[in-house]
Amino acid sequence: MNRWDWIYETNDAIYSAINACWNEEDQRTHTWDENRITGDVLRAIGTSGTVHWEDKACSASWRMFKAYGDYETANGDIALNVTLCTQRGHVLAGVKHFEAKAACPDKKKYKAISRSQLGRMVGLVNHEVLLYSIQPVFKDHWWPGKPCPGAGSLPTELALALEPDGHTALNANAVLFVRVLADALCGRGLDTNPKRVSAFQHELNRVDARYVGAPRPIAPLQRPAFLMQARVAIGANLELRSDFTPPKAYRSLPEAAPPPDKPSGGSPSSRP
Repeated sequence: MNRWDWIYETNDAIYSAINACWNEEDQRTHTWDENRITGDVLRAIGTSGTVHWEDKACSASWRMFKAYGDYETANGDIALNVTLCTQRGHVLAGVKHFEAKAACPDKKKYKAISRSQLGRMVGLVNHEVLLYSIQPVFKDHWWPGKPCPGAGSLPTELALALEPDGHTALNANAVLFVRVLADALCGRGLDTNPKRVSAFQHELNRVDARYVGAPRPIAPLQRPAFLMQARVAIGANLELRSDFTPPKAYRSLPEAAPPPDKPSGGSPSSRP
């Protein structure tokens, strides 16, 4: 498959998942559950999958996981943990974090964005803010035609600078999340500092002492609510393992339930 074909198809699936989350209960209470949206977006990408991009001589396999127990998402809601292998056998590990925010469709604003929260996350390398909207607000330079609904992403430093200007400025400077994800699955935009990667991976496997008979409570562990483990092979004819062992504090993200039938016609994000 061509990388751009995968981007178009996956973006359509993400939009459909986000649109389906705006149900009658949400409309009645004027709320939108970001945690539920994020889970459905990751299911739309695929709770597990393998893709080969012929135009990049690059293959990737992944599996999605969900944290359980008591934890805090101080570094973001989603983390990518990527291991790359090159033709000559070089191995490179990298991570990337996303903090998810949703624009309630009937208000069109990212109500939960907090400057203090984003300020704490700015120190993380290549950290991004992930924006959910069913309004057609995201526009990529390579995406012809009208703006696209779904999921957009922009660097947290930029989001922090633009936040006083409102949601319109955030939307205008975001690119489609699926393109950022595709770049990460080619090794781009990752934090590859060995010390930070090692510390992140260690944190994923820590078990909260309250669950193993600790004499006194401790503060909740810092870990992402959702984790995407991925392996990437860059080069022709490289074998790609697709077996993943979940970290101690995570379980596999369950498959999505079959979506309800909808009128035909395609989503507004359909490939031009």
